[in-house]
Amino acid sequence: MALHRLTRITIGVPNVEETAGYYAEFGLTPEAAGPGPDAGGPGAGGPGPGAGGGTREHSFRTGDGGEQLRVVPTPRRRLVELRVGADAPDDIARVAASLARLGLTAERTGTGVRTYDPGTEVTVTVEIADRIKQEDTPPPPYNTPGHIARPDTRAPGVLRENRVQPRKLGHVVLGSTDQAGSQRLFTEGLGFKISDTAGPGGVRRWGGGPVRRGHRDRVRAGQHGGPVPRAE
Repeated sequence: MALHRLTRITIGVPNVEETAGYYAEFGLTPEAAGPGPDAGGPGAGGPGPGAGGGTREHSFRTGDGGEQLRVVPTPRRRLVELRVGADAPDDIARVAASLARLGLTAERTGTGVRTYDPGTEVTVTVEIADRIKQEDTPPPPYNTPGHIARPDTRAPGVLRENRVQPRKLGHVVLGSTDQAGSQRLFTEGLGFKISDTAGPGGVRRWGGGPVRRGHRDRVRAGQHGGPVPRAE
Protein backbone atom coordinates (compact mmCIF):
# COMPACT_ATOMS: atom_id res chain seq x y z
CA MET A 1 0.00 0.00 0.00
CA ALA A 2 1.38 3.41 -0.97
CA LEU A 3 0.99 6.04 1.73
CA HIS A 4 3.32 8.61 0.29
CA ARG A 5 2.96 11.99 1.98
CA LEU A 6 1.39 14.17 4.60
CA THR A 7 -1.28 16.14 2.74
CA ARG A 8 -2.48 18.44 5.54
CA ILE A 9 -2.47 18.88 9.28
CA THR A 10 -4.97 20.89 11.32
CA ILE A 11 -3.67 22.37 14.56
CA GLY A 12 -6.04 23.72 17.19
CA VAL A 13 -4.90 26.54 19.48
CA PRO A 14 -6.57 29.02 21.82
CA ASN A 15 -4.55 31.92 20.35
CA VAL A 16 -5.23 31.57 16.63
CA GLU A 17 -4.01 34.99 15.44
CA GLU A 18 -0.74 34.81 17.36
CA THR A 19 -0.04 31.28 16.12
CA ALA A 20 -0.91 32.22 12.53
CA GLY A 21 1.53 35.12 12.74
CA TYR A 22 4.26 32.73 13.89
CA TYR A 23 3.78 30.37 10.94
CA ALA A 24 3.68 33.30 8.49
CA GLU A 25 6.98 34.57 9.90
CA PHE A 26 8.34 31.02 9.76
CA GLY A 27 7.96 31.17 5.98
CA LEU A 28 4.64 29.50 5.17
CA THR A 29 2.42 31.32 2.68
CA PRO A 30 -0.93 32.41 4.18
CA GLU A 31 -4.16 31.67 2.37
CA ALA A 32 -7.26 33.83 2.84
CA ALA A 33 -8.48 33.52 6.44
CA GLY A 34 -12.01 32.32 7.07
CA PRO A 35 -14.44 32.12 10.00
CA GLY A 36 -13.68 29.31 12.42
CA PRO A 37 -16.22 26.49 12.86
CA ASP A 38 -18.35 26.59 15.97
CA ALA A 39 -17.90 22.98 16.95
CA GLY A 40 -16.91 19.53 15.84
CA GLY A 41 -16.74 16.09 17.30
CA PRO A 42 -14.78 12.86 17.28
CA GLY A 43 -14.09 11.88 13.71
CA ALA A 44 -15.52 15.09 12.27
CA GLY A 45 -12.22 16.83 11.66
CA GLY A 46 -13.45 19.91 13.50
CA PRO A 47 -11.91 21.64 16.50
CA GLY A 48 -14.34 20.16 19.01
CA PRO A 49 -16.81 21.68 21.45
CA GLY A 50 -15.83 24.79 23.31
CA ALA A 51 -13.61 26.18 20.58
CA GLY A 52 -15.50 29.43 20.49
CA GLY A 53 -17.29 30.42 17.30
CA GLY A 54 -16.39 33.57 15.42
CA THR A 55 -12.62 33.20 15.69
CA ARG A 56 -10.97 33.03 12.29
CA GLU A 57 -9.12 29.97 11.03
CA HIS A 58 -6.01 30.28 8.89
CA SER A 59 -4.55 28.09 6.14
CA PHE A 60 -0.95 28.02 4.90
CA ARG A 61 0.89 26.70 1.86
CA THR A 62 4.38 25.26 1.53
CA GLY A 63 6.59 25.69 -1.51
CA ASP A 64 5.98 22.24 -3.03
CA GLY A 65 3.23 20.66 -0.92
CA GLY A 66 0.41 23.14 -1.52
CA GLU A 67 -2.00 23.86 1.33
CA GLN A 68 -0.67 21.75 4.18
CA LEU A 69 -1.53 23.54 7.42
CA ARG A 70 -4.75 24.81 9.00
CA VAL A 71 -4.88 26.62 12.33
CA VAL A 72 -8.29 26.57 14.05
CA PRO A 73 -9.60 27.66 17.47
CA THR A 74 -9.63 25.09 20.30
CA PRO A 75 -9.55 25.51 24.10
CA ARG A 76 -6.05 23.96 24.26
CA ARG A 77 -3.23 23.36 21.82
CA ARG A 78 -3.53 20.02 20.05
CA LEU A 79 -3.42 18.29 16.72
CA VAL A 80 -6.99 18.11 15.42
CA GLU A 81 -6.61 16.26 12.13
CA LEU A 82 -3.89 14.47 10.19
CA ARG A 83 -4.36 13.82 6.46
CA VAL A 84 -2.19 11.34 4.58
CA GLY A 85 -2.00 10.84 0.81
CA ALA A 86 -2.50 7.49 -0.94
CA ASP A 87 -2.10 6.62 -4.62
CA ALA A 88 -5.29 4.85 -5.66
CA PRO A 89 -8.84 3.79 -4.66
CA ASP A 90 -7.49 0.29 -3.94
CA ASP A 91 -5.31 1.78 -1.19
CA ILE A 92 -8.36 3.42 0.38
CA ALA A 93 -10.31 0.15 0.22
CA ARG A 94 -7.47 -1.72 1.94
CA VAL A 95 -7.32 0.84 4.76
CA ALA A 96 -11.09 0.66 5.25
CA ALA A 97 -10.98 -3.16 5.33
CA SER A 98 -8.09 -3.18 7.82
CA LEU A 99 -9.88 -0.78 10.15
CA ALA A 100 -13.03 -2.89 9.94
CA ARG A 101 -11.10 -6.08 10.82
CA LEU A 102 -9.77 -4.31 13.93
CA GLY A 103 -13.27 -3.25 14.91
CA LEU A 104 -12.38 0.44 14.54
CA THR A 105 -14.95 2.95 13.37
CA ALA A 106 -14.26 4.41 9.94
CA GLU A 107 -16.15 6.69 7.58
CA ARG A 108 -15.78 6.60 3.81
CA THR A 109 -15.54 9.99 2.11
CA GLY A 110 -15.61 10.87 -1.56
CA THR A 111 -11.88 10.29 -2.02
CA GLY A 112 -10.75 8.58 1.16
CA VAL A 113 -11.48 7.06 4.56
CA ARG A 114 -11.56 8.78 7.95
CA THR A 115 -11.11 7.40 11.45
CA TYR A 116 -10.56 8.71 14.97
CA ASP A 117 -7.90 7.74 17.51
CA PRO A 118 -9.12 8.24 21.11
CA GLY A 119 -5.59 7.93 22.52
CA THR A 120 -4.33 10.99 20.67
CA GLU A 121 -7.73 12.64 20.11
CA VAL A 122 -6.79 13.03 16.46
CA THR A 123 -8.91 12.46 13.37
CA VAL A 124 -6.89 10.68 10.67
CA THR A 125 -7.91 10.81 7.02
CA VAL A 126 -6.28 8.77 4.27
CA GLU A 127 -7.15 10.29 0.90
CA ILE A 128 -6.15 9.98 -2.74
CA ALA A 129 -3.59 12.65 -3.52
CA ASP A 130 -0.93 13.34 -6.11
CA ARG A 131 2.64 12.73 -5.10
CA ILE A 132 4.75 15.81 -4.47
CA LYS A 133 7.18 16.44 -7.31
CA GLN A 134 10.25 18.23 -6.06
CA GLU A 135 13.10 19.58 -8.11
CA ASP A 136 16.55 19.07 -6.65
CA THR A 137 17.89 22.15 -4.89
CA PRO A 138 21.45 23.02 -5.98
CA PRO A 139 23.79 22.91 -2.99
CA PRO A 140 25.20 26.29 -1.94
CA PRO A 141 28.72 26.96 -3.15
CA TYR A 142 31.25 26.25 -0.41
CA ASN A 143 34.98 26.90 -0.45
CA THR A 144 36.78 23.73 0.62
CA PRO A 145 40.46 22.78 0.67
CA GLY A 146 41.62 22.57 -2.94
CA HIS A 147 38.25 23.68 -4.34
CA ILE A 148 37.23 27.35 -4.58
CA ALA A 149 33.58 27.43 -5.62
CA ARG A 150 32.90 30.94 -4.29
CA PRO A 151 35.95 33.15 -4.95
CA ASP A 152 35.88 36.62 -3.37
CA THR A 153 32.11 36.36 -2.63
CA ARG A 154 30.16 36.28 0.61
CA ALA A 155 28.13 33.19 1.53
CA PRO A 156 24.62 33.07 -0.03
CA GLY A 157 22.99 33.18 3.40
CA VAL A 158 24.60 36.55 4.06
CA LEU A 159 23.45 38.06 0.76
CA ARG A 160 20.00 36.42 0.62
CA GLU A 161 17.24 38.82 -0.41
CA ASN A 162 14.26 36.46 -0.68
CA ARG A 163 12.62 34.77 2.31
CA VAL A 164 13.27 31.15 3.21
CA GLN A 165 10.18 29.00 2.56
CA PRO A 166 9.69 25.40 3.73
CA ARG A 167 9.23 23.12 0.72
CA LYS A 168 6.84 20.70 2.46
CA LEU A 169 5.63 19.53 5.86
CA GLY A 170 6.42 15.91 6.55
CA HIS A 171 6.36 15.20 10.30
CA VAL A 172 3.96 15.42 13.23
CA VAL A 173 4.45 14.44 16.86
CA LEU A 174 1.58 12.95 18.88
CA GLY A 175 1.27 12.20 22.57
CA SER A 176 -1.06 9.28 23.33
CA THR A 177 -2.77 8.17 26.54
CA ASP A 178 -3.06 4.71 24.95
CA GLN A 179 0.16 4.11 23.06
CA ALA A 180 -0.61 0.48 22.29
CA GLY A 181 -4.01 1.37 20.87
CA SER A 182 -2.65 4.27 18.82
CA GLN A 183 0.17 2.12 17.49
CA ARG A 184 -2.33 -0.59 16.51
CA LEU A 185 -4.47 1.92 14.61
CA PHE A 186 -1.56 3.47 12.72
CA THR A 187 0.26 0.25 11.89
CA GLU A 188 -2.36 -2.51 11.55
CA GLY A 189 -5.19 -0.19 10.54
CA LEU A 190 -3.62 2.51 8.38
CA GLY A 191 -0.55 0.67 7.13
CA PHE A 192 2.31 2.66 8.69
CA LYS A 193 5.55 0.85 9.47
CA ILE A 194 7.58 1.24 12.66
CA SER A 195 10.97 2.65 11.72
CA ASP A 196 12.56 2.90 15.19
CA THR A 197 11.80 2.95 18.92
CA ALA A 198 13.32 4.62 21.98
CA GLY A 199 13.07 2.99 25.39
CA PRO A 200 10.41 0.70 26.88
CA GLY A 201 7.01 2.30 26.42
CA GLY A 202 8.70 5.35 24.96
CA VAL A 203 8.88 6.85 21.50
CA ARG A 204 7.73 5.05 18.36
CA ARG A 205 8.38 6.36 14.85
CA TRP A 206 5.98 5.19 12.19
CA GLY A 207 6.93 5.71 8.56
CA GLY A 208 4.26 5.96 5.90
CA GLY A 209 6.20 7.14 2.88
CA PRO A 210 9.30 6.35 0.89
CA VAL A 211 12.70 7.40 2.16
CA ARG A 212 13.81 10.43 0.19
CA ARG A 213 16.79 12.72 0.76
CA GLY A 214 17.43 11.05 4.09
CA HIS A 215 13.94 11.70 5.50
CA ARG A 216 10.70 9.77 5.75
CA ASP A 217 7.19 11.14 6.16
CA ARG A 218 6.29 9.82 9.58
CA VAL A 219 4.34 10.17 12.80
CA ARG A 220 6.05 9.99 16.16
CA ALA A 221 4.05 9.03 19.24
CA GLY A 222 5.15 8.97 22.86
CA GLN A 223 3.34 7.79 25.96
CA HIS A 224 2.19 10.99 27.59
CA GLY A 225 -0.44 12.33 29.94
CA GLY A 226 -2.17 14.12 27.11
CA PRO A 227 -1.79 14.95 23.45
CA VAL A 228 1.05 17.42 22.93
CA PRO A 229 1.46 17.65 19.15
CA ARG A 230 3.94 19.77 17.30
CA ALA A 231 4.89 20.13 13.67
CA GLU A 232 8.53 19.57 12.79
